[in-house]
Amino acid sequence: MFTIIIPAYNAEKTIRKALLSCLNQTYKDIEVIVVDDASTDNTLNMVKEIANNIKHLNADRVVVTTKEDIVEVLKEELENGHPVDV
Repeated sequence: MFTIIIPAYNAEKTIRKALLSCLNQTYKDIEVIVVDDASTDNTLNMVKEIANNIKHLNADRVVVTTKEDIVEVLKEELENGHPVDV
């Protein structure tokens, strides 16, 4: 499995195409992480809608998170003495 990370900020015009392009690859053993950086448009809702449509097909392959959440996870890992690859 490999991971595709898509940073997004006010990307409502392009996020659907980018996300579906990743998900429609012939190699299916992937996960896609979309990191939303406090978008003020409809980016986050669009990604969640696509993710929900995929989940009903039993394909948990899209993770939606924020930049702040990623930073918190990295801080916790470092504080607990776990190495973090960035």
